[in-house]
Amino acid sequence: MEQAKEGRFVSRLWRVMAGLLVLLALLIGQSIYTSRSQHEEQAVVETYSVARVLESDLGGLMGKVKLALHTVALEHERRLAAGSGDGQAELTYIASVLANLPEVLGIRVFDADGREHAGPEFATTPETGAAEQPYFVRLRDEYLSGLVISRPHSHEPAGPWVIDLARRVEHPDGRFAGAVVARVPIDRLVAMLGAGDVGRQGAVTLHGEGLAVIARHPPLPGSATSSDAPAALRDLVSRGETSGTFHAISPFDGVERLYSYRKVADYPLHVTVGRATAEYLGHWRRDMGVVGALSSVLFGVGIGATLMVDRAWRRQRKVAKLLEKQAHTDALTGIANRRHFFEVADAELARSRRYEAPLSMLMLDIDHFKEVNDAHGHRAGDRVLQQLARTCLEVLREVDVVGRVGGEEFAILLPETELEGAVEVAERLREAVGRAEVPRDEGLPIRITASIGVATLSGTANLDTLMRQADAALYDAKHRGRNRVRAFDQEG
Repeated sequence: MEQAKEGRFVSRLWRVMAGLLVLLALLIGQSIYTSRSQHEEQAVVETYSVARVLESDLGGLMGKVKLALHTVALEHERRLAAGSGDGQAELTYIASVLANLPEVLGIRVFDADGREHAGPEFATTPETGAAEQPYFVRLRDEYLSGLVISRPHSHEPAGPWVIDLARRVEHPDGRFAGAVVARVPIDRLVAMLGAGDVGRQGAVTLHGEGLAVIARHPPLPGSATSSDAPAALRDLVSRGETSGTFHAISPFDGVERLYSYRKVADYPLHVTVGRATAEYLGHWRRDMGVVGALSSVLFGVGIGATLMVDRAWRRQRKVAKLLEKQAHTDALTGIANRRHFFEVADAELARSRRYEAPLSMLMLDIDHFKEVNDAHGHRAGDRVLQQLARTCLEVLREVDVVGRVGGEEFAILLPETELEGAVEVAERLREAVGRAEVPRDEGLPIRITASIGVATLSGTANLDTLMRQADAALYDAKHRGRNRVRAFDQEG
């Protein structure tokens, strides 16, 4: 009986121990799997972030070159239409364009037969044989009107490797008149690709049409062809994907990497950013060695510490969001305060100048607000201000910016809006303010009106000028009887 009891006890003990060991093994396995996934996700985030930055930088470079080619082509077409043969004037014009393009070796203009017409930055002798270049043939025979990008090549035995970016030039009747060609050195592209941190064994590659390799960091060991692109990348591109991630073994050095891929804007360019699998998982392997040795002792401590950190982080995030909201919003109305409004306004002004987009400002003031406070008390005045803020948010677009910049004075920024449209918005807002009713604790609701001044950014005016103009228009509206909209008179 005792032996039977002892056997059952030992059996239970081993079963319990085996269960604990299995549970511990499952927990360790789950921890290892989770950690590996986190390292994998972190590698994806890092490579994808680098790919996005490079896609933006490369797209910006291509956009600048495209704009320069468009400008030179239009100037050349104008000269063709006018029958002007002043080549020196055109060279001077091209030089002025190149002054803003340090990334480009130079710009050349070729006629319909591939003969060089102009090229101030390309040295020594005129170039011949452009008519045989694939990009020239495409521009001539396929009537392409956009940007064509060549494969890497060198025009001189000891010259730099470059890619040609070309645009078609036409006679006034639409006939092919040649091409404008800009040359970007491969070294410049390699330097751009090398700016991202992808680890010691990482690689960043720029692919062109047919996924041929244009540039790579570290530099290629030899010439590259379209067959050098990984099959996973070809599959993404064939399906029309503009971004994605995949694993592949490099045909250049045999290293397995995790790649993030991005298509560069609307250009036939694709950038891949790869981190070596062995490199980003090396940290994980070392971590797992420590976890395996100490998991039985530190498992509970780790969970408790993680929960504490998580809770502390959540509390910190809540406090940070609350402080951020308090710093940016007016405590009474809930809209942007004066400081935040001008921060956003400065950013919108810079964007408007960069993209040459219209920008308008409204200055709004409640009519006879002092009488409202005197007659109904400051609490009612606060409700009036709150109702006015709600009315503004209901009438305005999400992209419009409204802020309280004074006691009863509100400023409204209208991006992408000309003066006529701004006046229409101001009229709708004035009517909405007039229709709104502000409830009182006792008696009838309060009805208010507002005067609005409108001004639109013009010339080299800054934000202070724009605000003064809107303020002047507001003063004019007040002077003419209130409850009206007045636009700033640029002529006056």
